[in-house]
Amino acid sequence: MYRPNGHNALALVREGCGTGYYGFAHQLGFIFGADLNDGNSNMNGGGEAYAHGYCGTNFRTVMAYNCPGATGGKRLPLWSNPDNTFNGNATGDASANNVKVLNDRALEVANFRFPVAAPTQPTLSNPAGGSINPEPAPTFTWTTQDPDRASSYLLAITDSAGTVHEHTYTPDEAGCAGAGTSCTVSFTDVTLPLGIVHWRVTAKNASGDTTSADGITTVTVEPILPGKVDLISPEGVITDSKPTYRWKADPKATWYQLWVGDSNPYVISQWYPAADVHCPTGTEECFVKPDAAIPDNAPNPPLAVRWWVRTWSQAGTGPWSESKAISVLP
Repeated sequence: MYRPNGHNALALVREGCGTGYYGFAHQLGFIFGADLNDGNSNMNGGGEAYAHGYCGTNFRTVMAYNCPGATGGKRLPLWSNPDNTFNGNATGDASANNVKVLNDRALEVANFRFPVAAPTQPTLSNPAGGSINPEPAPTFTWTTQDPDRASSYLLAITDSAGTVHEHTYTPDEAGCAGAGTSCTVSFTDVTLPLGIVHWRVTAKNASGDTTSADGITTVTVEPILPGKVDLISPEGVITDSKPTYRWKADPKATWYQLWVGDSNPYVISQWYPAADVHCPTGTEECFVKPDAAIPDNAPNPPLAVRWWVRTWSQAGTGPWSESKAISVLP
């Protein structure tokens, strides 16, 4: 039987097999969804892939039955578990982890006859207004008065475009299993667009769902400006009055401004789309060769001019780079 429910979760054990042979625990394992050892399944392909009992060297766990070859032996009062050992040998593997099955379904099985109450309403903690950054992944925190009652939490985020992003977390994943009352997750599913964001949390168990007491908390996803780029070349004395300018790209920049100045206000002040300077993805080296020439100041000694680059994106204008000085020999 695969995953019985409150209507059919019944087990019958012959009196002489209930203890010693651990037949009672064996039959209860089926009610939880635990299976026999791999290759001897009782689930007809319907159980979890990791739900099997385990046949070890000279032993078998509670759910193992008719172990093949030289494996098996006396049934021990142990549930298959790759993190446990017996006489130095693991008592499970990736396909034999009855402990996970029991833990995953404990609350559901406990509700078959005497259901616990639905979880109390989560209280949203952070962010509680103001603004958040879409990168790195924003963090959401809520509190609960009965952390042992919820079997999962559904975080629902409605972004500025009206798209709802939902992600379900177990108490372990939210860091609030057991005695903890504060749950925290980093939302990594998508990068949230700029604008107003609404979020709520629903606590769930077999008895029902309860949505956060304060309903919807509104925050603003604030823009992240592109950063300051590093210049590569040219630098120092050069002979080409129309050099190629190179700098490292910024992944958030969509435009770059090249500014080249001397004793006059400027020689070059030009904005370029990232694609026009050969770095559309923000991971390449940007470069451009403008048609404007830098004066060589002949016959006087060459005077240095300096050049800078700054970034721009939809979020706004980034900072100027550090400058590099160049002089053109005639």
